[in-house]
Amino acid sequence: MPFPTNQYLQQLPEHYPHGIVFHYFHGGKYQPAQGAISAEEFEQTLLYIGTENILPAADWLEKAEKGTLQETDICITFDEGLREQYDLARPVMEKHGVTAFFFVYSSPMEGIPGQIELYRYIRNACFPSMMDFYDAFDAVVAQSTYADECTNALSTFDHTQYMKNYSFHPPEDKKFRFLRDDVLGSAHYDEMMNIMIDHLEGQGTLDTKQALRDLWMGNNELRDLASKGHVLGLHSYSHPTTMGRMPVEEQREEYGKNHAHLLGLMPSPPKSMAHPCNSFNEATVTVMNELGVTVGFRSDMGQSDGPFSWPRNDNTYLLQDLKKLSEAMILQ
Repeated sequence: MPFPTNQYLQQLPEHYPHGIVFHYFHGGKYQPAQGAISAEEFEQTLLYIGTENILPAADWLEKAEKGTLQETDICITFDEGLREQYDLARPVMEKHGVTAFFFVYSSPMEGIPGQIELYRYIRNACFPSMMDFYDAFDAVVAQSTYADECTNALSTFDHTQYMKNYSFHPPEDKKFRFLRDDVLGSAHYDEMMNIMIDHLEGQGTLDTKQALRDLWMGNNELRDLASKGHVLGLHSYSHPTTMGRMPVEEQREEYGKNHAHLLGLMPSPPKSMAHPCNSFNEATVTVMNELGVTVGFRSDMGQSDGPFSWPRNDNTYLLQDLKKLSEAMILQ
């Protein structure tokens, strides 16, 4: 199938410097999952952007610090520090001479499971479909002491107004995220998920230890990325989903431990970061300044209002545009 190349900038309604964010990949031992793309789709996306339009990550960082970024300057970024990024996306970038930002949260590399990715693995690997997971999660919540609270909150929930900048999330996913982040909170959400994990392990459909071994890069992979010109940046220690609601002391601990981990893997201290789940506040800025971090990325295309809110476009939108343009080319 033909596909467009070097046309991404032509599709944008307006130009300003930004990143493209990637998370999940499938291929080989990595099974298809919600939001995951193949190495081939990743390569097509790079060509759609035009590799000549992609700045090396270190250059983008330097220009951002100096205030010399041009309106069409683009960089590639990855969140979470997942092994599938190293195994599947890295070879494609090496083929095309592209370097990227890798925003890493550190607890998995230090032997502490990152619950958010474990939970995502469970959603995708242990249920026939995402709707089956949502139904199972709703059933656990309905039997919990939080059932009435969740029911009352959902009575006024409007999925069209929630996460308005992330239209690619279906209504069921927005509802799930609303319950997770705004109603249950991290502790009660963990409680619900642990009930599900116990049930899945009891059924023999989940091997938690094996899943944890397969999910994340290790320090050797991170050092290799840094040695090849990629830029490692902060993404917190344990990846809380509501960082912007946490007091400065807790944010200082999250990012301080993350900074200390990356400091030992890079030729110079980390200067960049990305906000987990796009959640940040003035306390976040205070902590970044204390750590000597100079550049931060949000996870939507809202225009930057400071050095810690550079915009990023989600690769999902690029793939949607790429599909439409490819279909149009076939019809011509």
